[in-house]
Amino acid sequence: MLKRYRSSLEEKVVWAGQRSKAIGKDGSLLHERTLARKDGSLVYTEVHVRAVEGVGYISIFRDITERKTAEAAFRESELKFKNLVEKSLVGVYIVQDGKFVYVNPKFAQILGYTQLEMLGLDNIRDIVDTQYAPPALVEWRKKADAGIIDDFHIELKYRKKDGEIIWCDAYCGETSYEGAKAILGSIMDITERKKAEAKILERESLLTALFENIEGSLALYDVNKKIMLFNSHFAHNYRLFTNHEPKVGDGVHDFVLEENRDEPSKMMDSALKGNKVVLEKDYHNNGKFSSFRTSFNPVINDGKVTGFTSFSLDLTQSKEAELRLKESEEKFRLSFMTSNDAFYIGTLHDGRIIDANNSFYSLYGYTKEETIGKTIFDLNLYANTEDRKRLVAQLKANGHIKDFETNSRKKDGQIMLISMTINVWQINGEPVIMAVIRDITERRKTQALIQEQAETFAAIIENASESIWLLSVDLRVLLFNKTAKDRLVLNGGNEIYLGANVRDFLYKGTESVFMPMFSDALAGKYSEVESAQVNSQGATFWLRTRM
Repeated sequence: MLKRYRSSLEEKVVWAGQRSKAIGKDGSLLHERTLARKDGSLVYTEVHVRAVEGVGYISIFRDITERKTAEAAFRESELKFKNLVEKSLVGVYIVQDGKFVYVNPKFAQILGYTQLEMLGLDNIRDIVDTQYAPPALVEWRKKADAGIIDDFHIELKYRKKDGEIIWCDAYCGETSYEGAKAILGSIMDITERKKAEAKILERESLLTALFENIEGSLALYDVNKKIMLFNSHFAHNYRLFTNHEPKVGDGVHDFVLEENRDEPSKMMDSALKGNKVVLEKDYHNNGKFSSFRTSFNPVINDGKVTGFTSFSLDLTQSKEAELRLKESEEKFRLSFMTSNDAFYIGTLHDGRIIDANNSFYSLYGYTKEETIGKTIFDLNLYANTEDRKRLVAQLKANGHIKDFETNSRKKDGQIMLISMTINVWQINGEPVIMAVIRDITERRKTQALIQEQAETFAAIIENASESIWLLSVDLRVLLFNKTAKDRLVLNGGNEIYLGANVRDFLYKGTESVFMPMFSDALAGKYSEVESAQVNSQGATFWLRTRM
C-alpha cells in the first residue's frame, strides 16, 4: 500500500515538474487531461494552470467531455462520409478555380486516369467532348465563369484519357471547400444505357418501318371491331373501297359492301374468341375486280382477348406478278440458251450438271446427251482438281464468285484458260450453282503481248536522249524520264518529283513562253518552240520544246 502511494506521489511530482517546465513566461499553462471518476468512468478536462508566487500553482479544471464526444462523433461521421465517397460507385469531384481539388477513385476510374493525374489537369473542361456542347451546358458555363453556380443536371459526353468518348449522367452544385466557393459534382457512366436506348430507338424505328412498309394491309381493331391503328397499305385499300380516308374509330363494316359482310364478320367473331382464321375472297367494287387473302389474329393480353388484327394481301397483284415471273423465266431461258457465253447449272456438292446452253456444248465439244446428268469429274473439265476445291470453299464462304480463273479441259483434251462467274441459290432445298464461263486464252495472250509492248515502250522513253514529261491538265507531273530529271538538276539545280507543279521547275523568265504552249496543247494543238535558256550557273543554252 505504501509502495503504491509513493508511486502515485512520485508520478504527481514528475508531472508537476514537467508542467512547471512547460509553464510559459506569463506563468500559465493550458492543456487537456483525462481523469477517472470515482465510478471508474473517464472525464475529459481542460486544465488551466497558473503559478502563484510564494504559494505554488493553482489549477482550474473544466469538463470538456461533451465537446470531446462531439468532436469524436464528427470525426467518425467525417470518416464514414469519406469512406462512403471513396468507395462510391458514383464518380465524385470538387472543382475550385477551374481545377480539380478532389476526385474519388471511381471518378478517376470512369475517365481512365489516376487520382493524381486528375488533380494535375490544367483545365477540367479538357475531359468534356468539345464537339458536343448542348445549349444548357454553354449557358451554365457562362454563369459559372461569372461566379454564379446553379445546381445542374445534364447528360454529357466525356473524353477518357485514351480518347474514348463516353456518356455520363452529371450533377453539380455550389459548395464550400477550405473556406472558398467551389463546385461539388458527381458523374455516372451511362454509356451502356445510351447504347441500349439507341438500340431501342433503332428497334422502334425498324418496327415502325416494318409496319409501314410491310407488303400488305395491316390494322388493329378493338373488341367492338373499331379501327385502333392501321398502316399506309390499309389506307390505300380503304380508299379503294370507300373513296374516303380512314380514321381511328371507323367500324370495319364501314368499308365492306353489305353483300360482302357476312363471311368476314363471322371470321372476326371467331378471332375475338381466340382463333386464328384466314379468308380468301374476290371482290367487285365500282366495276373493278380485286382479290384478297386476309388473316384475322386475336390480340391477347393477360389471357384475355382485347381485340384482333387483320392482315390482307392483294392477290390480284400477286397473280400479275406470277405472270410476269413466268414471262421473265421464259426470257431468262431464251437468254440462257442463246447467249454467246457458256452457261451451265449444276449441283454444288457433287458438281452434277443439270442444264447447259448451246455455247457450253460448243465450247467444250460435248453434246447435250453427253453432258446432262454427268458430273464435271465424269467429263474431266478441271485440269487441276484442287482448283475445284478452292472454288467450292470460296462459294461456301461468300455465296458467289466473280472472274475465277482456272485451266479447263475440252473433250478433245485441249487445255484452255477460262474465267468463271458463279452464283449459288436453292432448288428444292439443295444448293445449286449457275456458272458463266468464258474462254480467255486468247485474251490473256493479248494482254501479255500488250504488257510486253508497254514495257518496251517504257524502256524507250526512259532511255531516250530527249527530256520527256507527262503532265495532268493542272500541270502536275505524272511521269518523267531520266534525261528530264538529270537535265533539270544540271541546268536548274532542282530535282523533279511526281505530283510536283511543273511551273515550279520552269527556267527563270520562260513562263511567258511555255504557258501559251500548255494552253495550245489543252486545246488539241501541237506547238513547237525554240528558245534560249539560262541555267543555274548563268550559261546560255538552246532548247527545242514540243507539246
